[in-house]
Amino acid sequence: MTNQDPKPIVVPDEYSAFVQQMLLQRIWLASAHIENRAGPEPPVTGEMTVQGQVEWHPIPGGFRVMHRFTVSVMHLEQTVLIVNPVYGMDYTSALPMTNELFEPLKVTTFILAIWPYLREFVASVFARMNWPAAPLPTLVVHPNAIPQSEDQKRSSQLKTIRRR
Repeated sequence: MTNQDPKPIVVPDEYSAFVQQMLLQRIWLASAHIENRAGPEPPVTGEMTVQGQVEWHPIPGGFRVMHRFTVSVMHLEQTVLIVNPVYGMDYTSALPMTNELFEPLKVTTFILAIWPYLREFVASVFARMNWPAAPLPTLVVHPNAIPQSEDQKRSSQLKTIRRR
């Protein structure tokens, strides 16, 4: 047994009502830092990783989400590239954002909204360094992250597609 408080649970109807009324107004690149440690010659091989942090705070009429990413490329156990973009997203919302609502949104809606911008930015960085294009690792969003009622869970299980 731990001394940590259990994570707050979002009621599926509350989550659904919140998501249906929030509206993305703008996405922007707040800052970026790029460090090419390989020089003008691209590495022959490499392993790319993406790590991120996301936070939110209220703004008049809604809330702001800030994504901080670290994209790194390793070659022969050496870091040869570090890209640190920070993106902001402003949403309007008649309902207040809460930490409980934010938890499932940060691993579903918010990351899905920002991922194309991150992909394009990293591709542009590679092109400007004269490195061959390298796609970002696949983004995996787990359906269990979205609060669902028992009826919704049963319904989604019935919607599987059979391939022959």
